[in-house]
Amino acid sequence: MERLVSTYPDACFFTGHTTMAYADIMKKHENLYVCSCPVHQPRIVERVVEAVGAERFMFGSDLTDLPIAWGFGPILFARISEEEKRLILGENLRRVLEKYSLPGS
Repeated sequence: MERLVSTYPDACFFTGHTTMAYADIMKKHENLYVCSCPVHQPRIVERVVEAVGAERFMFGSDLTDLPIAWGFGPILFARISEEEKRLILGENLRRVLEKYSLPGS
């Protein structure tokens, strides 16, 4: 992962599933984000936010496989601030799209 994010600093990368395995890499490279799917362990949202920050945690749902509420619930009921929830549920995606979209697209 570190080779990818450092070789392609103008590209944006997402983990396929919730993990804190790349927390150290994320401290050095701003182009890696953690997906929130699946968050099936108690308090995992809080632990990910603590490890990588809410600004690097992005909502993911596996919508074609799982009910959308299954992805929303752990974030909505997490013991984190409303601002952190807003970041995870949409603000981070907005920021990533603005930063990494091609000009004029």
